[in-house]
Amino acid sequence: MVLHTWAFWFPPGRNALHTALEWAFTVAAMIGLVLLYRQHRVAGTLVLSIWLFYPPVYYLMVWSSRYRYPINWTMLLAIAVAAEYAWAKFVPERQLSMRSAQ
Repeated sequence: MVLHTWAFWFPPGRNALHTALEWAFTVAAMIGLVLLYRQHRVAGTLVLSIWLFYPPVYYLMVWSSRYRYPINWTMLLAIAVAAEYAWAKFVPERQLSMRSAQ
């Protein structure tokens, strides 16, 4: 059961690069979920509830990477929140306003 849980969230890839990208995708989504929850509790709770209640059946049965496809959109949403946060933190507002003025 523990191995199936691990494989659901950190799936093995076809090669080392694919595995690293899958794992980075999961970690970025988890970071994004924390940021989403801090910014908008209702949206964060909705995504968290999907992550909590959708996969448990796959923790018990034979695992396949395709079982994660239905929730990949929630992971992409969380990654977008993390990317937006990183963009706002590392790109000063002054640079943004100077680019728009040109």
